[in-house]
Formats: sequence, structure tokens, C-alpha cells
Amino acid sequence: MKSIADRNGEGLNFPLLTVKRTTMTNGNWACFDCRLTVRRPTLRMVAFWRPWVVGSKGNEHVKCPQCKEACRFLGPKITVPPKRDKAAWEKLRTQIMKSKRYWSDRSREQKTKRKHEIEKRLQELGRKPKSSGRDHLIKILQNELAELT
Repeated sequence: MKSIADRNGEGLNFPLLTVKRTTMTNGNWACFDCRLTVRRPTLRMVAFWRPWVVGSKGNEHVKCPQCKEACRFLGPKITVPPKRDKAAWEKLRTQIMKSKRYWSDRSREQKTKRKHEIEKRLQELGRKPKSSGRDHLIKILQNELAELT
């Protein structure tokens, strides 16, 4: 089994992948209004490991050199159209925003599903006889539910 190596060269077992987590490259950040891109250092596999960051503005620290608005992260491997091709830029914007909505919807669905699972488990635990383990688990689940709300 191949592994993913960390900084110390130690690996996590993960089938069929050999990737160093610290491998860096330049990522594309785009201002869709000005049709300009800015490249900044980023992790090579960020769009693979965390696809929900594509389309985000990050901490808004990457600014457009022309209008000074926050740029959107496109990832390190996306092909950016030429500035003169307005239709291609609109298509890219649509694709990025569609991806962003997908991951946002998926995250919301997962949170809702987890909340329902916790509520159901709390009801089941409420019907069981009292014990220190049950009370501890109820407290943990209530804290998790509060974080999700």
C-alpha cells in the first residue's frame, strides 16, 4: 500500500496515492470583473483535498491589482482564459459559482443530517436508565448539537 508522506517523511496509509502534503505550487486567484488573475503560493493538492475552497475569497487577502477587490480562489491547475475572451470568463465564473453552491449545499445537508442523528440518539438515550456513561454521552451530544446550531 502506498502512503501519503508528511513533513517528517512518515506516512499515512492511503491506497493508490503518494503525495507529499507540503508540496507547494502557485494557485490562481481571479477577479471576474476585471478579468485579471493573481498567482500566490498554495498547496498543490488543495483543490483535491478541500474542493469547497474553490470559488471562495479566502480571508480576502488576495486583492485585484486593478480594482482592489478580493479575488476568488480558482485552484492551482485551472486553465484561465485570455482577458479579451469575455464569454469564456463568464463561463468560468458560472462553473466556479456552481461548484461553490454545490459544496455549500452539501455542507448544509450534512449538518442537517448530523443534527437529526444527534436528536434521534438523544431521544433514545433519554428513554434508557440513568448511568454516568449515559449522562456523559448526552452532554457530549448536546454540545455537538449546540455547535451545529
